[in-house]
Amino acid sequence: MEIINRYSKLIFLLALFSWITITSLLLKIIDGSSEIYILFSIIFFIIVVDCIFRPIGFSYFFLVSFLTLGFWAKLALHEFFQYPYLEPTGLFDGSTSSWNEVLSVAIVGALAVFTTKTALARHLSNSPPPIFLPNPPLWYPKLRIPVWTLMCIAIVALPHLNSTLGISQSGNAARLVLPWPFSGLAAWVLGFGLIAFVLTIVGWDHRMRKNWLAGLFVVLLEGYSSATSSLSRASFIFHTVPYIWNLCTFRLPVRKRAYLVPLICIAWVLVLMASLRSVMETRYYAPSDETSLLTPLERVPFLIVDRWVGLEGVMAVVGYPNKGYDLLATAAADRREQGKLDFFTSEITKTKLSATELEHIQYASIPGAFAFFYYTGSLICVFLGSSALTFLAIKSERIVAQLTENRYLSSFWGMMAAQTVASFGLGLTQTMMYYGVCFAFIILVWLIQRSNSSALYTGRYDERP
Repeated sequence: MEIINRYSKLIFLLALFSWITITSLLLKIIDGSSEIYILFSIIFFIIVVDCIFRPIGFSYFFLVSFLTLGFWAKLALHEFFQYPYLEPTGLFDGSTSSWNEVLSVAIVGALAVFTTKTALARHLSNSPPPIFLPNPPLWYPKLRIPVWTLMCIAIVALPHLNSTLGISQSGNAARLVLPWPFSGLAAWVLGFGLIAFVLTIVGWDHRMRKNWLAGLFVVLLEGYSSATSSLSRASFIFHTVPYIWNLCTFRLPVRKRAYLVPLICIAWVLVLMASLRSVMETRYYAPSDETSLLTPLERVPFLIVDRWVGLEGVMAVVGYPNKGYDLLATAAADRREQGKLDFFTSEITKTKLSATELEHIQYASIPGAFAFFYYTGSLICVFLGSSALTFLAIKSERIVAQLTENRYLSSFWGMMAAQTVASFGLGLTQTMMYYGVCFAFIILVWLIQRSNSSALYTGRYDERP
């Protein structure tokens, strides 16, 4: 943020020049209306600049990032290079009218996100910001070593157990199906439980002014273990970026940031590459003496944009002929089940997989929030639904920050909420149950800290070195 504030005019001018250049080039090749595309590009430029220069939290920043990658950047990349979309687009015909409809849905959804944030920013500006780090419980200083030992064992042993048994792995059908609710609990542990436990303990440690290096190591270790165990390429990013950002921005001494921040970023990139290689080699490549070290990473550059949910989902829904509120109700009631394609993937995108294939893989294409609410065929529904989800994402991050007083934990919650909104539309009842368990963990942390805080660390945390 210091760099952004210092060079704000230069950053704005560079962004504006880049945006105008790309938009101008695309106007010559875009399939839809030039006027609608210009409006589409202007709206996304506004929300990107707004989230950089008027931040309100991690949830909004990353929601805008995910949506921009999934819509504006994806469209630009595909129009420039003219290569097929990664996700299925169903009955979308690529006509000018269809593209105009797709861009209109994206415009309305982006406007909903922006207006909701603007309204909330005025409301939240009147309330005091949450404390940076929480007071640890009275028992923690005495039991710190056993707690850290248990934490390190858990972040290695539990992901290894999941990899061995194949309980919850992205893209793979479960080799071991546990009775309800244990399979879902395994996914929760890898997606939220372990990293939330780690960030809670690290927050207590940093409140006691313990060395930050141990926290960095254990966060990177947890991110790598969870990502490789669940076979999720994005999991490492989601688990580590909130902590790394806060560590480099607030925790490190100012006089040492000039050389510590680059070193931390290099370490993060190296572990990220290791996790990507491990995940992609397991999912896509059979072990072979002929496979080079970088072979599993060759697909990464395009995946930086193509894997974010957005454009294809709206394209598929635009192409579907029978939109209406009944369609929305049917999709909302759908549940993800092993051995069965979800409603959006099978009905909207027209993807077909054999029973034999479904025995080994668990495939799903994701609509995203804008596409989900456009099941109705109503842009008003897209605006209202997207506004509601944006409100929940921003407000829930604030509530977590107030309850836990832990910037690391609330920032992770914000990123998770942003990803949920961007990837909204599958297994809604399962998503609500997942967040119910997540919030129960937050309440547990709140109760522990509220009833058992150490008087040795009272007062506001000093963010200065």
